[in-house]
Amino acid sequence: STLMEEERVPYILIHESRADGPVAQEILKRSRMAAPVVERTCPLAIKGIIGSAEAVLSSRFHGVVSALSQAVPTISTSWSHKYQMLMEDYSVSENLVGLEPDKLAERVQAFSSEEYLAELRQREADRGVVQRERASAMWDEVTTLLRS
Repeated sequence: STLMEEERVPYILIHESRADGPVAQEILKRSRMAAPVVERTCPLAIKGIIGSAEAVLSSRFHGVVSALSQAVPTISTSWSHKYQMLMEDYSVSENLVGLEPDKLAERVQAFSSEEYLAELRQREADRGVVQRERASAMWDEVTTLLRS
């Protein structure tokens, strides 16, 4: 099975703000998709929606973080070095497309492989353990500093 099969319904999740609405409408217009636009304001609801996705394409940093941290295969656009660093942290830098339409098309095609998606989920899950350990160590250090 592939991401392009009929039973899988793509949707646009507005992650950050109502200002993204016009961008979502432009995406629908240019792609000629009839995808629903989902808008939530609760961060936990947004993270839950992302976590239940088969795959994510995001240009919002928090959307990319939410997907990777839940081992959801992710393609990321980029306008800042922080996206590259994040994708490297999860060992999936090949899925950073910047603003290159040809690379985006190539990555979307790669995501049609169930084997590749399974590999990404495992890679992201493994790296997620490392990232959580690093965050925990950082908070331990902060706590120690605050107590001294």
